[in-house]
Amino acid sequence: MKTFTLCLLSVLIGACAPLKPQESPSPKSLSREEFVRGQVQREESLSAVEGKMQVRYSVKQGSFAGGARFIKYQGQSRFEVSDPMGRVRYWLIGEPSGILAFYDSDQVAYTAVAGGRSYFQKFFGMNLTSQELENIWMGILPKAWRENIGSMWINESGSYRGLIQKEKNQSIYFEVSGKNQQLNRIFSSQEKNHFEITFSDFDSCCAQNGSESVLGHSVSIKLPDPSEKIELEWDELNILEQAPNPIIFSKKLSGRVKVINLDQERKRP
Repeated sequence: MKTFTLCLLSVLIGACAPLKPQESPSPKSLSREEFVRGQVQREESLSAVEGKMQVRYSVKQGSFAGGARFIKYQGQSRFEVSDPMGRVRYWLIGEPSGILAFYDSDQVAYTAVAGGRSYFQKFFGMNLTSQELENIWMGILPKAWRENIGSMWINESGSYRGLIQKEKNQSIYFEVSGKNQQLNRIFSSQEKNHFEITFSDFDSCCAQNGSESVLGHSVSIKLPDPSEKIELEWDELNILEQAPNPIIFSKKLSGRVKVINLDQERKRP
C-alpha cells in the first residue's frame, strides 16, 4: 500500500514513469545429447515408484472415469482403476515377458507376451509394450526409442523437435520444452499406428536425495481412432523407498474368470 500511495502522488505531479513488464528469461539452449542424458537419469530415478491419478477413458469398449493407482518395482508393474465407490474394476500387471489384464465387469482376463504388445494393439491401436507406455506417462522416452533418435534436432520457438526411427515404416516425432527440458508432445503420423501424446501442467514431484523431478501432471493420449482418447491426471507420484508386498504383482484369478490368450487369437486363420 505504501508503494502504491507514493506512485499515485507522483502521478499527480507528473513524475511517475510507466512500469515495464518483466520479460521471462530466454530458454536455455538444450542439445540432443543433453536431453538424452537427462532422460537416462530420469528413467533411473523413476524406476521404482508408486502414484495415484485420475483417468478418463473414451474408447470403443465404452467411456469410464475413476481413480487409479500405479506401482512399479524391479521391472514389474501394476495399474488398477477403481470406480467412485473405491472398488477395483480393472487391473493390469506388466513385466518384460508379458501382461495380464483383468476386467471385473466381464470376468474376463487377457494375456499377451512380449510386454503385452498385442494387447495394446488390439484394444488401443498402439504398437507399444506396457513398459513403454508406463515410461511415456512419466515423461520418459523408452530406451529403445532413445537409441534410435535421428540427427534431426530443430529449435522451434523455445521448443525442440526430434525424430525417432522406430521401425522401417514408422517415424515418431517428439517435442521438448526449452524451458523445463521435458517432453511436451510425442506423435506418430503412421496411418495404422497414429497416436499423439501431450503433456501439460508441469510441476515438481518425486523428491529423491534432495532433488526433485518435473512431471507433466496432465497426460492426454489421442488414439488412432479420432473419437477415442485416454486422459490421465497425476495426483501424486512418489519414489518407493522399500520393496512393496509381492502380493501386489500376484496373477491369481478365480476359477470363474475366462482367460483369453491374445497371441493365440492372432494366430488363428
